[in-house]
Amino acid sequence: MKQKEKISLILSVLLAIGSLFQSTICSQNQIIKHSSNVVYANNLQTASGGAISTPVTNTPAITATPMTSVVPTTKSPIAANTPTPIVTKLFIEYIGKDITKPVTLTKNDFLVTAQYKDNTTSTIYDYEFTSLTDVTMPGDTSITVSYQGFSASCTVSYVKETNKNYYNITFDSNGGSAVPSILGIAPNSTVSLPNIPKREGYWFRGWYLSDSPEQEFDENTKILKDYALYAKWEKKENPKKDTMTSTIAYSILGGFICNVTVDLTDQNYGYHVKPRVEEISNTDVSAAAKQISKTSDYFAFYFDVEDLSYSTTKPLKTSVTLPAYFNPANVQVLYSPDGIRILGTCHGETSETEDYTFSVYSSGIYIIMQVPEDESGSSDKVDTSPIPSISISLPYEIKLNSQAVASVTYTNFDILGMEPSEITFIWNSNNPSVASVDDEGIVTANKAGTATITLTSEDGTLYTAYTVIVPPKVVLAKSIKVNKTQFTIKKGKTAKIVASVKPTNATTKTLQYTSSNKKIATVNSKGKIKAKKKGSCTIKIKTTDGTKITKKIKVTVK
Repeated sequence: MKQKEKISLILSVLLAIGSLFQSTICSQNQIIKHSSNVVYANNLQTASGGAISTPVTNTPAITATPMTSVVPTTKSPIAANTPTPIVTKLFIEYIGKDITKPVTLTKNDFLVTAQYKDNTTSTIYDYEFTSLTDVTMPGDTSITVSYQGFSASCTVSYVKETNKNYYNITFDSNGGSAVPSILGIAPNSTVSLPNIPKREGYWFRGWYLSDSPEQEFDENTKILKDYALYAKWEKKENPKKDTMTSTIAYSILGGFICNVTVDLTDQNYGYHVKPRVEEISNTDVSAAAKQISKTSDYFAFYFDVEDLSYSTTKPLKTSVTLPAYFNPANVQVLYSPDGIRILGTCHGETSETEDYTFSVYSSGIYIIMQVPEDESGSSDKVDTSPIPSISISLPYEIKLNSQAVASVTYTNFDILGMEPSEITFIWNSNNPSVASVDDEGIVTANKAGTATITLTSEDGTLYTAYTVIVPPKVVLAKSIKVNKTQFTIKKGKTAKIVASVKPTNATTKTLQYTSSNKKIATVNSKGKIKAKKKGSCTIKIKTTDGTKITKKIKVTVK
């Protein structure tokens, strides 16, 4: 071979080798790009972190494609030469928001899925709507889509948003001191009724339904309407009567009748509510009881003395009937505000009547326990009376967009050997959207509703709570509209007054009906007239929001 031909052949071989080498480098770069999110330009590593034995030099830096940018599907990518899978079913699901106003739906509001012949599935994005996507009227609308000749439908619902009704409770103190209404009660909620009316020489005996005078209002009632309540009183017949007794029939501990007797000597109880004693189940106080002892020999009750005028330096002497097998020498009384934490024990002793007598310092739960004896025959009773406590005071109602400052009372803190300022307290609201509280105890009313403001020591041993009401903006009544101003009714028959408060957005819509002569005609709280005997009388309708607007209806009985 000639020298020139040899050189040409060598150059051709070198060019071929160079081309093959370049192809290898590019192929390696492509593999690296799709195999890892972390790429080292001049020091390639294996997946386990070890270096490749022959490092590649002078390789341009490669930016990895983030995995999160790839839309995941349940099917593998289809190669260009792979036949299109055969769809067998199509599914659609509405995943958008609740529809409460007119809207045009988009593909973002639906999840469309195709099922293939091999039972695999994938999410479809290039489907077509075959129905209108404008939802303009309340009710159900059917949405249909299609893909590769298959269709699927689903129903979306447009629920018209309505204004939530709030309810009110008004109070007729029936000769006692005035009691403010509870306004803006959320539907299905419960309320704690005020026990603050005062009437000289009378016991307050609770709130009763105006339209059912013998039925006491149950505080567990779910509020779904307005209520008008009136106070029931019991005349204090014997001014020298200085004890009060409540009875609880317990089915636990073999069953026994417990008389809870309260010494009210020097109590100004003619102005206050009778203490409320309510049975508490052992299950509800087991956490607190176990802090002191593992015994199950105990019973508990809730004692409401909040409105009595006693002081912590002069507690209420309270006696209870013990189960027959209790040894009074081994009995102690535990105080818990919530059935979870024990804040102290009350000094007690057996009384002359063989009942057990102890001192009550605060409203809350009292657990009467027989403490087991140890091997030496002595019990581990504790006596830490009186009990350190805190309480807060706020207005019962706080007007919308206004503030109130909570005042704090610290009682028996000398027992702790420290000043209140040395203890860290935490303010909290269980419903800050209604009423929030800052670190200084300043409560801000944000919207209508109820909220419980709590103050707790950092270690949880001192706790108090106060529930406030934020009434909605009050719209007072301006007039009363009636269907008729005169009724002629036959004796023994009935008629109905249809009356309403104007304006229609008045806060209190409750009306009060009274007859000027019940012997001729009576009227109930709903405006139903019953004719009793011949004659004439007047039915007076009055607003109950304090505006004292009245409307008179003439009734003639024939």
